[in-house]
Amino acid sequence: GVGLLVFFRPVYGAYALVALVPVLSGIHRGLPVPGFRLSELMVVGIAGIILVAAPKAPRWGAFDWMALSYVAATALLVWFNVVRHGDGLTSDNFGTLMGPVQYFLLYRAIVTALPDADQRARAIRLLLFFSLPVALLTLLQQFNVGGVRSLIVTLTGTDIYASTVNEVPRATGPFPHWHNLAGYMLLVVLLAFSLLSEPGQRVMRRR
Repeated sequence: GVGLLVFFRPVYGAYALVALVPVLSGIHRGLPVPGFRLSELMVVGIAGIILVAAPKAPRWGAFDWMALSYVAATALLVWFNVVRHGDGLTSDNFGTLMGPVQYFLLYRAIVTALPDADQRARAIRLLLFFSLPVALLTLLQQFNVGGVRSLIVTLTGTDIYASTVNEVPRATGPFPHWHNLAGYMLLVVLLAFSLLSEPGQRVMRRR
């Protein structure tokens, strides 16, 4: 059903990618599909359908070719390193090899499905709204409200509170480490600041 919806209305697939992929990227691999992350399945599945079904794709520019070159170089270097050292293709190696591919698919799917300025504004609005549950979950985790910390451990598959030695554990939100949360929230804060400093923006009201 999701595949058919995205096939006929790629814009909805792009909205789902913008809103959900960053938030779900820290969910434990294998939950709910063994061997995969939910965000990876969304990127490959939904972005793939968008790129196939979109009636017209934007022209490739210098940035697109540079990004594709980076993706190809990363894949070749990782593969060369695996072969040279005789290592097996572990999940970590495979993640390093395929990570840039996911970002590139995500980028191309969004620019393809959201050519209109109003559509892009709506996507940014969704991204900001979906950052609110992440922030709320982070605060509940920090102050250990209810069973939020155990829920985080279940969702992300890592117990940062048990593995931290001689450090004050920080909240991670729906991510396996606080660095991931910081990277996500930094982009959200920069985006919000940019919108506040732009008088003519059409994403949402200043307040």
